[in-house]
Formats: sequence, C-alpha cells, structure tokens
Amino acid sequence: MKSYSTEYSTEDYLMSCLLQRPSLINEIYVEPQVFQKSIVIKIIAICKKLYEKNKDFDYITIYDSFKEQKSKDIFTNYWADVINLDIKLGMFYEYQDTLIENYKNKKILEEFEKFKNNKIT
Repeated sequence: MKSYSTEYSTEDYLMSCLLQRPSLINEIYVEPQVFQKSIVIKIIAICKKLYEKNKDFDYITIYDSFKEQKSKDIFTNYWADVINLDIKLGMFYEYQDTLIENYKNKKILEEFEKFKNNKIT
C-alpha cells in the first residue's frame, strides 16, 4: 500500500475512501467546485448515478460509464494512483472539511489579490 505522501492531495485521499467503500457516496457533502481535478468531479457524478441505480459501483461500471477512450484512460490512471493509498476511512469527513476550508482560503486569497492589484469591482 502507498502511504502518506505530499504528492497526493486531500481529494485523492477522499477519492480513495470512496472507491474503496462505495456506500460513502451518500455521505459526500462537498460541492463540485471545491475539487481541483476535473476527473474527480466526473467520477463523483458517475458514482452518484451508479449508486442510485445499483446501490454499488466498481472499476468496471465506472469505466464503462465514460464515453470517450481518452476519459477511460485518464480514469484508469487515476484509479491506479489512488485505489491503494493508505487511507483512514474514519477521516472521510475530515477530508471533506479540509477541502472546503482549502477552497474558502483560495477564494479569500483571490479576493485579496484583486484588492492588492486594485481590481475589485
């Protein structure tokens, strides 16, 4: 198993939890805009649909839900990167809280930069 590394982000750890325990899809409370990786947003949307319909999902069902081969390849690479992260399922909610906090801080910094550059409208 891969252990904690700075090369992985909080959203990677969150996704590893989700991909290892599909029932957690019902516990996601973060909005899509907090994620920085577009593949994560797509995977979550697909997982929600699959879970609503089948009460489960796995690599094959997610993979088959992508229409373009390029998207399937990106998903496969992402899955391979995060599926075996050494995650703590009990931190699932903390991962989400951290993502929300990071998003808020990013937005505050963006506003500060506008103010600093006299671009507030």
